[in-house]
Amino acid sequence: MIERGRKWQTLRRRPPVITVMGHVDHGKTTIIDWLRKSNIVKGEVGGITQSIGSFKVSTTAFDGQKSHLCVIDTPGHEAFQQMRERGANVTDIVLLVVAADDGPLGTTLEAINHAKNATIIVAINKIDLPNADISKTKKKLAEVGVLVEELGGKTQCVEVSAVKGTNMEVLVETISFQADLLDLHADPSAPGEAVCLEAYVDKKTGPMAKGIVRWGTLRPGDVIVCGKTHGRVKFLRDEHGNNLKEAPPSTPVLLCGLRECPEAGSDILVVDSEREVNKVLRSREEIQSAHVDLGQEEAVPMEERNLPGDLHETTAVFIVKAVDQGSLEAIHVGLQGLVKKGVKMYIFSSSVGDVQRREANVAYRMNATILALGVKCDREVPALLSEMRGRWKAERAVPGSGVPERAFFAIRSHRVIYRFLEDVEKICEMKAITKFRDVVRGTASVLKVFDFGPKIGLILGCRVGDGELTIKAKARVKRGPKTVFEGAISSLKIVKDEVMKVPSGTECGVGMTGAEKIEEGDVIETFEVVKNDFESLPTILST
Repeated sequence: MIERGRKWQTLRRRPPVITVMGHVDHGKTTIIDWLRKSNIVKGEVGGITQSIGSFKVSTTAFDGQKSHLCVIDTPGHEAFQQMRERGANVTDIVLLVVAADDGPLGTTLEAINHAKNATIIVAINKIDLPNADISKTKKKLAEVGVLVEELGGKTQCVEVSAVKGTNMEVLVETISFQADLLDLHADPSAPGEAVCLEAYVDKKTGPMAKGIVRWGTLRPGDVIVCGKTHGRVKFLRDEHGNNLKEAPPSTPVLLCGLRECPEAGSDILVVDSEREVNKVLRSREEIQSAHVDLGQEEAVPMEERNLPGDLHETTAVFIVKAVDQGSLEAIHVGLQGLVKKGVKMYIFSSSVGDVQRREANVAYRMNATILALGVKCDREVPALLSEMRGRWKAERAVPGSGVPERAFFAIRSHRVIYRFLEDVEKICEMKAITKFRDVVRGTASVLKVFDFGPKIGLILGCRVGDGELTIKAKARVKRGPKTVFEGAISSLKIVKDEVMKVPSGTECGVGMTGAEKIEEGDVIETFEVVKNDFESLPTILST
């Protein structure tokens, strides 16, 4: 297959790019562990892959010849849909992993849709389990459009157990054979072109990009453009951290030298000079629509921005931090799902990297919660947060101080996305509760109603039940669930003596200015309006 119309004289065979896809917990990482002879799965937080990884696997094909596979591992959690799509867009072969005891599920169907332009090989995994049903799994695959060869289709299928290694050699042979049929070529002598699968900020080296070389060769010193940013390659490393002198086609690389963190999915192009960089960037700016997505910083620094004037007081405000662009995208997808459920929130800022001092200062000013996925705080941030929270409590304790609300100022740090999203929903629910609530202080049953005319009004003969009645307390009269009058207690008498309060179990006379149409059997509730206190939200939470 000659790609993109390049000169055939300089084309050379290249290794296939295989993307491993499938539903959560169907065994993708275990299969990759077997290929790499590693044990990634033990190190996965929460038992799920949360970032996209690419690496080269040395294999021996069925004919005894040594070969290489460039493998991309994609997350299975539903929120990482965009990561999986990027993996499928740069692949030649999609290895679709389906558990024999589960069959194709939500993410499996999505993976099939992403793989329309690639060759699919199905790995039915976990055949060693007692409840594995291989025949049923194949029939379910046929129902969603993947017809394996055994049922008359063209899709190759291998039944494996990655844990026990059963048929894993056969799976490698099948992949190598399929790659031979595709006859993949690229031109290693051309300027390098790659795809950025993932990007993040390293404290020591700055912006880093994970990618796969698709055409030509990438070398240290090359001037490159990646999305909206550019730079000069300082170093290239493989998945083991070893420096590379060059990266030919189908090589996974970790690249350093970009000026800013690029958007995941961006093309990486080698250009001749800085002058050509400006041409490429101007061209891209012209064709790209002007909009700001989650994860792109506003032109105005966050310290100089304010919340929208029409933002309702029950809307939770968040500053989002993530370990890389792919995680930020996954957060975006997850938060959109919460918004569709009716959860009210406002994302003030979102970016890649650790939580910094400036973000803590802005969060305090905005009464915002900092949400962090897979990142740490700068060294001085925890102490700063504790100091700020202590200062707020001290100022609030002064009567009449009018100190603004800061109860939601906190950092919530999580390592897995489903806990992150659960926490967001919880905080939004807390914020949505009205700021004030009624606390019942006493109840009394109306035993007799005395009407002393328009000058005095009604006097209610009552027996106090729970709590106590106090003079001037706010009160409502209820008839079943319905409130028939609301006002305040104007007078209290025990026999003929005026009193300030009446304890539980005591009979008394109750005067309520303006009360009318009160009947025997009604119930008086006295109540106090109190402010909700959310100090229970920890300053720093880590899960």
